[in-house]
Amino acid sequence: MDTREMLARFDRERRQDPPALGTYTVEKTPNLTRLVVASRSFVLWSPIDPVDLPGAIEQEKVRAQSYSRSLVWKLYSHDARPDLSSALADAGLHPRPHETLLLYDLARGVPDTSAPDDLRVEQVRDDDQFRDYASVDRAAFGGGPKPSSAPAPKRPVDPRIALFLAYVNGTPASIGRAEHETGQALAGLFGGGTAPTFQRRGIYRELVRTRLEWSRARGARAVFTEAVDTTSRPILERLGFEAVSGIESWTWDRVAVDRSGTAKSTHLP
Repeated sequence: MDTREMLARFDRERRQDPPALGTYTVEKTPNLTRLVVASRSFVLWSPIDPVDLPGAIEQEKVRAQSYSRSLVWKLYSHDARPDLSSALADAGLHPRPHETLLLYDLARGVPDTSAPDDLRVEQVRDDDQFRDYASVDRAAFGGGPKPSSAPAPKRPVDPRIALFLAYVNGTPASIGRAEHETGQALAGLFGGGTAPTFQRRGIYRELVRTRLEWSRARGARAVFTEAVDTTSRPILERLGFEAVSGIESWTWDRVAVDRSGTAKSTHLP
């Protein structure tokens, strides 16, 4: 794999002109690209002149607030933009835990992960499976139980998105998502997580292997993922992923103003 080529393709395919998959909406201006989903707006690409940065950041904050969204501004180390980091901090955004962009060359095949005998991995096809998927998501990422009055999340029907669910002796245990736009070189892995009671059994690695297989079958040349340095990155590197860039995710929580005019901070969902 030519790492420089794949990194350039990542910038083109997933930052400058990303596909609008599932419920995502892509918004492009001459100075930046946004990916909007649910209550969050992600700035993925921002080649803004340093002189114009403070005004551009404030505009994004105002825009996010007007739509009751949280703002996430992503910055990659290969962009070499220390001025952007400083400007985001000065504007009141806060960095989340550092991540690393990792690439896996599918030409090398798919790693053998030695799945446990009691493990079964399925692609989510129906609403019952999706409810299991959502329950593991809450257990793995701390979302807590969903109130009975809350609307049920919708299962994605976009064939470019695949959700995978691992069962241990019939109990939902671990999840992961894969995405690939037809004809693009790169597929992406997202949202991998395991319920606490099932961790340290090799289940996460098996879900990575399954999603690599799905990506290869769709014709992807390589797979990218953005891994937290202290958790998933070491596991993925042992499976053959290569670190290619650091990632800073700067966040600004949307602010809701009640009728009395008091500003209330709303945390990222």
